[in-house]
Amino acid sequence: MKKKEPEKVDINRRENWGRLENPDDHVAAFGARFADNRYREFGIFGNRMTLIGEESVAHRLERLILSKKVVRDIKKNTRFSYYGGDKPPYDDANSWSTTYKMGKSFEVSLDVRCAGEYVYVRAYADRERSVS
Repeated sequence: MKKKEPEKVDINRRENWGRLENPDDHVAAFGARFADNRYREFGIFGNRMTLIGEESVAHRLERLILSKKVVRDIKKNTRFSYYGGDKPPYDDANSWSTTYKMGKSFEVSLDVRCAGEYVYVRAYADRERSVS
């Protein structure tokens, strides 16, 4: 009996919110652009998100990244940047990276970049390699 291909999702690929890099190389990829201010009150809008990959994994990834715990981690480990990082002073932009475990078989790598009034979030879910 042939294995059924998993359903794929491809939302806002052209806009590429979060500045995803090679999203097809991963099981699922999620990118978003949050509005930011100096009080760290993130404006998270559904039309500023990109979701690519296996549907079930991609939706789990989205829920993880938008969870209170991860959003709190982003606020704690980054700071508001007054400048975009593309113009002087370049060093005002800041970034942070980490990994999370999603279920028993997925590892999520998260990259966050704060630049100007935006926070760019990109996350990739990959199956863990089994050690034999």
